[in-house]
Amino acid sequence: MSWNDYVANFMSNKNCQDAAIVGFADSPGVWAAHPGGCLSKITLAEIKNIVTDDRSSLFVNGLTLGGTKCSVIRDMLCDPEAKVMDLKTKNPDGPSYAVVIAKSCKALVILIAIEGVHCGVIHTLACEMAKYLTASQY
Repeated sequence: MSWNDYVANFMSNKNCQDAAIVGFADSPGVWAAHPGGCLSKITLAEIKNIVTDDRSSLFVNGLTLGGTKCSVIRDMLCDPEAKVMDLKTKNPDGPSYAVVIAKSCKALVILIAIEGVHCGVIHTLACEMAKYLTASQY
């Protein structure tokens, strides 16, 4: 399967409005993303902010993903057992969406849920893919 096939598989789930697989180690950048979604616009600076060793400002400042501001709800990305981060998009004029980032050894699996879908639903999808990628040395 290609990276785009993995993203298409996430999108076929109907609980995701956006999905991306992003490299952070050997080949940093967007490996595959849903066309037209904000995750296709993730920058190298945003990737560095996600995987930074200094986690102190994440809860105060949040993160941006493809220019979309997000609040950090739970950060366990550096926990060797969990390797996951839960976020919520910030939108003062409309709905906010659950976001999950799961980390493998070289990539981040990032999913944004559709309106009304809670983090737990996409959390499982992202974590299972990250475990699969880790087992495949990605």
